[in-house]
Amino acid sequence: MNPWPDIGELDGQPSYVWSLGGGGRHLIVDLIRERQPKVFLEVGVFVGGSALRWLQNSPDDMTLIAADVWDHYVENWVFKMAHEPASWIEDMEPVMALQTPLKKYGIYKVALHNLRDFRDRVIPLRMPVSTLYGYVKTFIEPEIIYIDASKERQDYVLAHETFPRSILCGDDWEWQDTKGEYAVRPFVHEVAEARNCEVVAERATWILRPR
Repeated sequence: MNPWPDIGELDGQPSYVWSLGGGGRHLIVDLIRERQPKVFLEVGVFVGGSALRWLQNSPDDMTLIAADVWDHYVENWVFKMAHEPASWIEDMEPVMALQTPLKKYGIYKVALHNLRDFRDRVIPLRMPVSTLYGYVKTFIEPEIIYIDASKERQDYVLAHETFPRSILCGDDWEWQDTKGEYAVRPFVHEVAEARNCEVVAERATWILRPR
């Protein structure tokens, strides 16, 4: 129902991974090893850096649902970073390496090219959060949902309401908006309160654990 696009034109090319992880990802790796999930949903895949880490540290029978809109907005943001790099970018090499393949193939094909070694365990879903959770609910309930999307309240609240038994975790705990506020923390705390969970966080990464 959700086939991969034809990425044959990228055959033989190197991976173009640029991970934006701000730290603490080992918490998710530890969670995967502890829970041995069959289905893991990642909301906001970008070019697949995090997804690769989850797959490399997961049981062979874990399926990863890779969900993202993969639109031109994200591509243009990468192009902007190449010309006006943010202060937090320590290594520009992967940013520059992305320019040509993104222009030629688009971010959707580049992301799946980066995940091709795990093709038999990855289901790509190119859709927004507003329809994503409801669609996934029609055929599966993921054991773990990792949220690294648009930093909007619906990303978290809809995940909680649609999948009350799934473990929720994610990125951007230390991300600050233009006002200097930690944008995702109120949403994470809201869901934590509704679930009677505590927030376990390290640098950019957070997990909801039952109290």
